[in-house]
Amino acid sequence: MKRLVEHVASLHAYSRGRIEELRALQHEKDIAPGVLCPPSVLVRAIDAALSDTQFLSQVVHLSDDERSVLADCRSLIEGRPRWVDESEVVCLNRDFSVSNTAFRDTPQGGQLVSFDWGAAHIGPIEEDVEVLLGRDFRTDRATQEMIVRHYLSAYHELVGRSSDYDVLMARIRWARLMVTLRYTFEHMNSLHWMRWQSRSLHFIHFFIGLAKSNAVEIRTRG
Repeated sequence: MKRLVEHVASLHAYSRGRIEELRALQHEKDIAPGVLCPPSVLVRAIDAALSDTQFLSQVVHLSDDERSVLADCRSLIEGRPRWVDESEVVCLNRDFSVSNTAFRDTPQGGQLVSFDWGAAHIGPIEEDVEVLLGRDFRTDRATQEMIVRHYLSAYHELVGRSSDYDVLMARIRWARLMVTLRYTFEHMNSLHWMRWQSRSLHFIHFFIGLAKSNAVEIRTRG
């Protein structure tokens, strides 16, 4: 586990050093695969979706409760604490796991490499940490804390900045909400172009259900 989080930290640190170069390659200002999706973009996406009542009713079949969830998430994001926006922005894999990692031989010795970058995009480091904690590192709280602190130590040794463990864990809740909304609107965008497919419909309803739970968790725990 320590080797894997060191690997993740090194990839995050490397991309952080080239983040402006990565951003320069992106021309999208709205939600699109791979690009940075800050809170302001999510708010605009929610506003645009809620105003398109015909699409939501006839194509997405959104219920009144689901529309209320989106409106509530919008209010929550608009009133977010300042520290939420102070996260480190890097290139995320969003699928780091033991099964997507292997060793390769190099003149300097064994090197970890990661596979499957299909869900990769630019965003806050908390999004990758959340995936690891919910998948391969889904263990007791003490072990999870040890893993996260080891990640922070490895990452900040590389970038020369320290970060508070409790703040990072709090940001994970916000990152979970915002990436869930991001996926919701990516699938809505797909439906605009491919209305015949049902896959996006199922994901939209599923993700809005998750967003509802995420919002409750944030309101309860901060």
